[in-house]
Amino acid sequence: PTPPPSVDYQAVLLSLADEYMSGAYSMSSMLVAGDYPENELAQYHQLVSTAMGCLESVLQNYRQQDPRKEARIRLRLATLLFDETENAAQVEEVLSKGIALCERSRLVDLKYAMHHLLVRQAAKTSPKAAVKTIEILIAEVETLGLTHWIYVFRFLRVTLGLQRSDIPDIANLIKHLESVVSKAKSRGDVTVQIVATALEIMLHLRSDSSEKFEHVQRAFATARMHQLSPEMQALPQVRALLDCLDLACALMQFSPDQIAEKLQAMHNNMDEAARDKGWTKDGSFVVPLGVAASGGLELETAGILTSSSDGKASLAFQWLPRGAVYTLGYLLSGIATSAKHPGDSKAESYLNEALKLVTVKAENQSQPLSAVADATSWEKATNAATRLQLVFAHCNRFDWIAASKALEELDEMSAQSEVAFDDLTAVTATYLNAVCKQGLGDIPGASELYALPQLKFKSNSKAPSALKDIQATATLSRILILRHEGDVQQADQLLGSVESYCLTHGNKSLVAAYYIVKSLNQAPNNAIIKLKQFLQSAVQAAKTASNQPLICIVMNLMTQSFFSNIIGDQAVKSARVSRTLALKANNRLWTAVADRMYAGTLELSGEGKDAENARRDAIENMQKLPEPLK
Repeated sequence: PTPPPSVDYQAVLLSLADEYMSGAYSMSSMLVAGDYPENELAQYHQLVSTAMGCLESVLQNYRQQDPRKEARIRLRLATLLFDETENAAQVEEVLSKGIALCERSRLVDLKYAMHHLLVRQAAKTSPKAAVKTIEILIAEVETLGLTHWIYVFRFLRVTLGLQRSDIPDIANLIKHLESVVSKAKSRGDVTVQIVATALEIMLHLRSDSSEKFEHVQRAFATARMHQLSPEMQALPQVRALLDCLDLACALMQFSPDQIAEKLQAMHNNMDEAARDKGWTKDGSFVVPLGVAASGGLELETAGILTSSSDGKASLAFQWLPRGAVYTLGYLLSGIATSAKHPGDSKAESYLNEALKLVTVKAENQSQPLSAVADATSWEKATNAATRLQLVFAHCNRFDWIAASKALEELDEMSAQSEVAFDDLTAVTATYLNAVCKQGLGDIPGASELYALPQLKFKSNSKAPSALKDIQATATLSRILILRHEGDVQQADQLLGSVESYCLTHGNKSLVAAYYIVKSLNQAPNNAIIKLKQFLQSAVQAAKTASNQPLICIVMNLMTQSFFSNIIGDQAVKSARVSRTLALKANNRLWTAVADRMYAGTLELSGEGKDAENARRDAIENMQKLPEPLK
């Protein structure tokens, strides 16, 4: 008989595959950053290809006596193909053979790990087919009583939904989470309940339901029940995520007091959470599932499940790396500060800090090129979002030149990093460009942009609410220009098209803006009582939103409409309040307007010296305005 070879070639090939992949993954960060010699990318692909060749050689050239070992190799090969290629057919072929092998050999965890990967592969090209497959798998593992896989597939169903820009079946996803929570409660799996609740909050915030904030508050109440529990303390990532979601909820409700409270809470908790030793460098964390783990669980599930120190199975999740959470914190802080205090330059400071952090190169992580590319895409998207918010912050302080420069930098960043803006970002940038032109007195340029199709408001559109908000606001600005140009008919038509949307909106600033435009869109012969009603509605809405710039505009309009050429204390008081508000808002244009009205009122009241001082201030402020506005 032929003696067995002294070298175990299968073991050598498997070891070589590991070595080749380690070498390839060590290059990932450098390759995504783009600073590499021409041959480096080819070398990466060569290493990956060679590693796959080693695994394929083991499967094709050696008869496997151990079905578990063969199944593990197949899962490993399929995972590499999934991560590193676009060859869906080959992934499906490897997994189909692997699943058949697992069924014959009753390798339960390996079988469902392969199904998990097969679903993720299907989700790349056919999301509906992937959903159907998951639903079948959930029913199957529930029948078999496989608790850990029930959790895994329900969480997979939800996370695949959250990855979509549009979520057509939010109600169904929430039902999956409710099932997870119900099962977790009955088993005492507290960590599962916490994570499921956090995901439920994310889903509610992305829904269009009129009751979404009530659902969100109920979910937050559920999460807070576990606030001091050991399970919550062991999840710094989830604690930070809940703080971010809490602030996001306040921002979406346009509640100034809540924004201030939630912002402070996020600041208090963020540092503590980010310094927690439980926050790993790559942002991964595990959720104990309360089920005993089989030996080699991590290998048998390609890392989907791991074994905890107490021998329990845990589901692996990944959120932001520790450093990136500060970027998110500064971004949210900038948005919140700008929403609460529109003229506060602190918002710009927060956003500039976020920009500094998002451009810092992360530590080299040994990960697939696709994973590093995804992280880099997040950084680029966050960079763009931060720059966009910086433009808003400059506009809130009426610094049109700085806002225009920030827009140019956004375009440059997009061109250099080859970032394709999504619809919302592109439309928002166009809108802000129009706002800057209008602020600088380029009315024809602003009018041309406001009239673009992407800024046209359509009441029956199924566009995201954030996009419709931008379009409605752009329409209000366009109406002012049309009215100024004498195109009353089109102005009236456009005002009618946004009326219902604006008046039923949760953001009282949009309600106030609508009433301001409505008051200016009235025919000269209309009853003054109507004008008074519109302006009172505007000031009430602006005060509810704590929007000082809008309050300033309304009070100046009231002074102009009701106290122009009027003698008396009430007229002087109104003009003085308008001037004070304009100064507080730091709006040079409205300050000049208010100074001029105040000077006229003082002159009529016989206070010539004070009138002269006010008129001098008006002239000084007017001289500082862009030439077309003087």
